Amino acid sequence: MKDIGRIADRERAGVDLPSGRGRPTNWEELSTRVDRDSGVMTVPMEALRDLAGFKKLGVHVRPQISKELRGRGLDHLPAELPIYQDNLVRVYRQGSDVAKIIGAVQQPGPSGDRVLREAVAGSDAEEVLARIRDLVCAE
Repeated sequence: MKDIGRIADRERAGVDLPSGRGRPTNWEELSTRVDRDSGVMTVPMEALRDLAGFKKLGVHVRPQISKELRGRGLDHLPAELPIYQDNLVRVYRQGSDVAKIIGAVQQPGPSGDRVLREAVAGSDAEEVLARIRDLVCAE
């Protein structure tokens, strides 16, 4: 039953199932796809592990994946990568509009409030707030 929930979560997140269909095959492709998807993409931890060339998500593997992503101008949520391959990870472009919203939500303050106000100005506020909630609560 637990696996069914994980598959359903992946389907809701628009992530390919474990067959590997449509997954990025290298770091450059992942980076390109994040950019193509407006600076954000959700992938299973398994995909990041495979890109890094490892078979298991050991204690030293996850920091290496983070370093590789950051070296390519990408970041991720949750901040500490999960230990289970079935967990989803949100990968986003550093400095992008998505990154600014994530930062504004994670670090409360007047400048963050301004970023959030600008994000909802002239748009459907409920939709934007729902997207922010999805970004932050997916951790």
